[in-house]
Amino acid sequence: WRLPAMLTPAFLAARPATAAPLAASLAQLAVSHALPPEKPRRADSSFRLQAAAVLVGGLVCKARRPVQRNGRCNPGLSRQAATAAAAAAPTPRDDPVAVYVVLRKDLGWPMGALVNQACHACMAVAWEARDDEQTIDYLAETEGQMVKYTMGVDGEAKLMKVATKLKDASVPFKLWVEQPEDIPVCLVTWPRRRSEMKKPMKGVSRF
Repeated sequence: WRLPAMLTPAFLAARPATAAPLAASLAQLAVSHALPPEKPRRADSSFRLQAAAVLVGGLVCKARRPVQRNGRCNPGLSRQAATAAAAAAPTPRDDPVAVYVVLRKDLGWPMGALVNQACHACMAVAWEARDDEQTIDYLAETEGQMVKYTMGVDGEAKLMKVATKLKDASVPFKLWVEQPEDIPVCLVTWPRRRSEMKKPMKGVSRF
């Protein structure tokens, strides 16, 4: 039996940190699997498998874990890398970009119908605000998951009052009017900072 072709002297010389322990392990395997002189020398498949496992395991360890000059794995460097990655990870924002959906609660429609109206309005906002910088960041989830608040009002008058307050605060929105009935059902704001929405949404409760 001969060593695999890749374990050539050139291979071992070019990779002393990896090849030295591998060569030692292979030598031990060779001794343990030596055949007596009186028996014909045959290739031992289990020896080949063990040698390949030693080789691959050593290369993977070297590729995946930081090493010091003495060739030993350095767990301290791994901890430093993990700490740096955690510090660089985004943290939840205290003032996220959010969308407010305001639905009427007095219509007596099935929940599925109300959900449809909210979906219509959200799709309309996504299209109308497609060139808006905050909308682009919101849809791309630049700051993390999309934030939405579903609010409820008791009638058309209160819905229009919210619309007026949004206009006064210069917050763009889409008022969805169901056709052909011509019924204002809900409104959806463009993505804006939550802090900008406190005043126009004051007094409006969750759906």
